[in-house]
Amino acid sequence: MKAMKFLYILFALCIFTSCEKDEDKTEDSPIVGTWQVVNYERKTGVNGTWASVSDLSCRLQEKQTYSADGQFSQTSGACAGANTGISGTWKLSSNQSTVTYTYAKYTGEFPRTVEKLNASDLVISWDSGSTTGTYFRVTYRKSN
Repeated sequence: MKAMKFLYILFALCIFTSCEKDEDKTEDSPIVGTWQVVNYERKTGVNGTWASVSDLSCRLQEKQTYSADGQFSQTSGACAGANTGISGTWKLSSNQSTVTYTYAKYTGEFPRTVEKLNASDLVISWDSGSTTGTYFRVTYRKSN
């Protein structure tokens, strides 16, 4: 009887120790790394046409870096002032269709649509929240 009890306990321990919590593993995410802006577009209205923003040359100096620990930083080019930028946290949805940011200087979460994500390309779009119905889309290339 003691042997059966021991086997039950051993079996239970094996089951509980073999279970692993399903979590988003940021270190394995293709978004981790540094991304250079290659295009920055806007449109007005859902059915509007995408067009490059007027300050595109400045926007092309921007970079975003996503760390495996869930931190991110964005650096702007000289047009916005030397070494200006923003930082915070990021979380990519399990189906990689949304990246949600929190910013160090702002309250709340800011979800963005991931239109494309692979080893070399990242395209993110969002509604600006303005009453004019302005949308933005940024295309990045991985730089590391």
